[in-house]
Amino acid sequence: MAGQRGEGIIGKRFKREEFPRIRQRGRRSLIWIFIMNNEIKQAVILAGGRGERLRPFTDHLPKPMIPVNGRPFIEYELDVLKKNGIEEIVFLVGYLHQKFIEHFGDGRRFGLDIKYHVGAVEDDTGTRVRNAKSLFAPEFLLLYGDVYWPFLELKKMSEFFHSTGKMALMVAYDNKDGRGEQGFKCNVMIDESNKVLRYFKNTEGSPIDPECKWTETGFLILSRKVVDWMPKKENFSLNQITLPDLVKRNELVAWKTDQVQETITSPKHLSDFADKMKSLKAS
Repeated sequence: MAGQRGEGIIGKRFKREEFPRIRQRGRRSLIWIFIMNNEIKQAVILAGGRGERLRPFTDHLPKPMIPVNGRPFIEYELDVLKKNGIEEIVFLVGYLHQKFIEHFGDGRRFGLDIKYHVGAVEDDTGTRVRNAKSLFAPEFLLLYGDVYWPFLELKKMSEFFHSTGKMALMVAYDNKDGRGEQGFKCNVMIDESNKVLRYFKNTEGSPIDPECKWTETGFLILSRKVVDWMPKKENFSLNQITLPDLVKRNELVAWKTDQVQETITSPKHLSDFADKMKSLKAS
């Protein structure tokens, strides 16, 4: 199941004399011409938290750097990003940030351009994004450093995102089988046009909303302009403040998927992920 794609003229090459005719087809066609040359090449990865639920693994390593079958977890994410045309990574780091820098450096040996923004360990996710604005491309992929989702279709997602004219897109999982991180508890309500109507942070203590059928996967596309709407000084959560605010502004759409993400948010999840990667390698 994928996001709704608008009909356009993607992929066609035009001669100069054709452009007057194309303009007559209206603004929508011009939008699609713009999309053809507007691929997302930058991924921003939230990787600054302590990872308390994974102690003692995180006593000496940040969570995304925990080894899984001989390589840091985050490298599995980078593999997916590179396959989708990502060329630049911005790590938003805090806790034991030097471990990232020591391992990845400038990224050249991984075939990437890697930059870092070092914040305080106590910084929440929204604060990390706000403070790193100067490093961001006009549009970028934002993801969490403890999530693995190999079903990323960034080109198609980007095309759909730009066709909507909205400021943000979230990848949402159809949680009818209860495979979401909080079981059957869902936190996203989406209409038939893929507009997000309701969103709240999904935790063990969050309420059950029967109208919400979807859960977030930890992957988003954002316009850099979203940062201008964020709180200017306070320490704040992206999930608790920014995403609900985008819903209120009618600026958040969804890319629907029936493929659930993998996480390493607990020792069991970490073990399950290691077993899955090992079996895939053996097959």
